[in-house]
Amino acid sequence: KNVVIMIGDGMGLPSQMAARSYLNDVNVELSFEKFPYSGMSKVYCVNYQVPDSASTATALLTGVKNNFMVLALTADVNLRNCSAASDESHQIDSIFKYAQDVGKSTGIVTTTRVTHATPAAAYAISASRQWEGNDGTPQGCKDIADQLINGKIGKNLDVIFGGGLRYFLPVTEGGRRTDGRNLIKEYTLNNQRDGNRVALAFNKTHLNGINT
Repeated sequence: KNVVIMIGDGMGLPSQMAARSYLNDVNVELSFEKFPYSGMSKVYCVNYQVPDSASTATALLTGVKNNFMVLALTADVNLRNCSAASDESHQIDSIFKYAQDVGKSTGIVTTTRVTHATPAAAYAISASRQWEGNDGTPQGCKDIADQLINGKIGKNLDVIFGGGLRYFLPVTEGGRRTDGRNLIKEYTLNNQRDGNRVALAFNKTHLNGINT
């Protein structure tokens, strides 16, 4: 009925064995090893022997193998090929889109930036995982932060927890955006326009004060 996908970024079976060894007992169960079910997914990428988080997260969340450092695009799109990424026939929907289409609530929680490759594969389409903000993103391609706020999947997420605030704020407000946009304000205004409640938390006090 409901699914929580926990991704230990870069963590395979050898890493789990190393963790148990570090705890001085290879028989101990790590917290997630106590879950009632587990599965394995082959998350290799097409054009590199050693993949990265963008290609592996794409494989995990879309079921499609693609190229190194590319998010939610088929292997027809090479790294930084903005024009090929704009071709809708090369774009892939993640499992988040299917969940939203049937009315489920969706969200991302990460210990890194919300625009980082692994969470970004849930909602963004990009020919480079490095295009987190508008600085360095070519004309004609939307940066990942913009897609989180305005993209077809990102704008419908119910929960977004993580770091990376600098990609959402203009330089004049301490961020890295050179287009003058404040995506946090855009997010708030967009949701208020659509009749949705919005709660922003920038620290633990804010978080504890949210009326859920």
